[in-house]
Amino acid sequence: MATSPSQDGPRNGLPSGQRTNRGAGRGRRGARLMEPLSAGEPSFSHKRLKGRYEVGVVLGHGSLGTTYRAQDRLLERPVAVKVLADRYADDAAFRERFMAATAAAGRLIHPHIVTVLDAGIVDGRPFVVM
Repeated sequence: MATSPSQDGPRNGLPSGQRTNRGAGRGRRGARLMEPLSAGEPSFSHKRLKGRYEVGVVLGHGSLGTTYRAQDRLLERPVAVKVLADRYADDAAFRERFMAATAAAGRLIHPHIVTVLDAGIVDGRPFVVM
């Protein structure tokens, strides 16, 4: 029986319909937990932002920055805090775009989109609380 070629078949060498396990070992939480911070990149673990958000362990590193597990001490609930990477924090235009995107995301309400709770700047670096 002939099968029609799928996009997966020719690219990965597998029969049509079969997929690879690429990325399967990363999981959804703490995907890059063991990667060190970039050279010279300060850690925000164990800091308190705005006197309210107690920053904990690193959840992951991305192209824009680092996301930390945190605790909102005012409302006693867990949150995530994304801090813009040092390499972008010095660029005023990039900081403005980051804050504008944060404000736009904060206006969205949908079950499949993270809820933006707060934002600010600490040590010259923008952050967003989700």
